[in-house]
Amino acid sequence: MQKLYLRYCTSLTALSCLSTSLQNLSLYGSCNVERLNLNVSLPNLHTLNLSGCTKLKVSPEALVTSAPSLRVLDLTGWSSLKSLDCEGLPCMQWLDLRYCTSLTALSCLSTSLQILSLYGSCNVERLNLNMSLPNLHTLNLSGCTKLKVNPEALVTSAPSLRELDLTGWSSLKSLDCEGLSCLQQLYLSGCTALTTLSCLSTSLHTLALEDCCNLERLNLNVSLSNLQKLSLSGARHWISADFVTAIFTTFMKGSISSSLKRVFKKSTPLCVDHRKPHGQVEDKEHS
Repeated sequence: MQKLYLRYCTSLTALSCLSTSLQNLSLYGSCNVERLNLNVSLPNLHTLNLSGCTKLKVSPEALVTSAPSLRVLDLTGWSSLKSLDCEGLPCMQWLDLRYCTSLTALSCLSTSLQILSLYGSCNVERLNLNMSLPNLHTLNLSGCTKLKVNPEALVTSAPSLRELDLTGWSSLKSLDCEGLSCLQQLYLSGCTALTTLSCLSTSLHTLALEDCCNLERLNLNVSLSNLQKLSLSGARHWISADFVTAIFTTFMKGSISSSLKRVFKKSTPLCVDHRKPHGQVEDKEHS
């Protein structure tokens, strides 16, 4: 047995005698599972999806010990999970901890990590970024308003970031994206204290600034020729026709008609979506 999919088996309560050759196990949505036998080593297990298995009586340490080759781990919705030490998981590439509302600390992240999502994990305070994460390209910290991490640490530790989501960081005052030359998607909606945003990457194609009502300075000195989507909903307090002109001149390399100026000056929300042919959204399904 190499692959075992038991998604939405809502009456399932126990799973035992797993094969040591198992590579992929998904219990996604099997919300009544309580016992998972991890007494045997699962050296070949690389993908484990326990999303929604909130009754499962398995410690994170047991997961780490029994499956040292894990590359994908999904613990979405584990509201009782308080901390996770990833030491012993050197191969980890995708770690999904969305809505782990009791989680306060995450440490010993693997340098091979590519995707980390803490979306909705509103009580996370500590995220160990003392080590370099050279392969991390997607970081979702939306709603992690208690996280004690400064933006400079994010930039320094993860220079290869392509997607960064800081939605709801109401205490974030400024963000300097210098050093993030690969950044393609930046989500800062709800960052109500944000006043300055600078050094945007020329590779940027999505920028969300919804409800950033105090933004005063947006560095548009570089050409944003790849920008496809710009969202400024709730920007009534600071948006102007001149600003919209600068936006269009910068990322469309063209001019804006006087009639469009009036429309953009008078109306909010403003969402500009300039899509290129054959644009694709990365598929994040992994279970």
